[in-house]
Amino acid sequence: MPVPFSLLCFLTLLIIFYTPSKCANAKSPPPKQLPAHRHRLLSVDYYDKTCPHLDQLVSSITTQQFKDAPVSAPATLRLFFHDCFVEGCDGSILISTKPGSKVAAEKDAVDNKGLRPEAFESIKKAKALVESKCPGVVSCADILAIAARDFVHLYKKENDKKKMVRIRIQLTAVMQIAAKKTVDSNPNPN
Repeated sequence: MPVPFSLLCFLTLLIIFYTPSKCANAKSPPPKQLPAHRHRLLSVDYYDKTCPHLDQLVSSITTQQFKDAPVSAPATLRLFFHDCFVEGCDGSILISTKPGSKVAAEKDAVDNKGLRPEAFESIKKAKALVESKCPGVVSCADILAIAARDFVHLYKKENDKKKMVRIRIQLTAVMQIAAKKTVDSNPNPN
């Protein structure tokens, strides 16, 4: 009795897919285990013991810079992006080319020529203040990261204030229009 073609195809595929292969039997190496560290590598409270007022120090500079030169906020955020994009967030964007050097530093690269001086000034001021209180403890990369974070918070807070002012203005305008319509729609006394 002849076997239908579809049944034959099904059996062939079944044999092909369910036969154990040599690759399936090969032992794969165990996954690499990360070294066990007693301390976390990254943490928000990293400087709590060595420079306890770090956030307040950087925040005092960013707040003043935001008032004096509001462009410092987006400029510092862009500076942080440019620093992190190349070789990771290492603060190398803050290093200038040494006089007489044939190799340009990251700060002086063609792609970074448009970075605003206000951003560099903000970080320079923050670094100077932090160094005066906690000498040799906090890296420039961390100061840049904290400043970028602070500027984002300041920018958001400022936009929230502007939004509230716009809402108040719109509400006042609506109330004035409603009051005028009420006065206009009342009948005059005879």
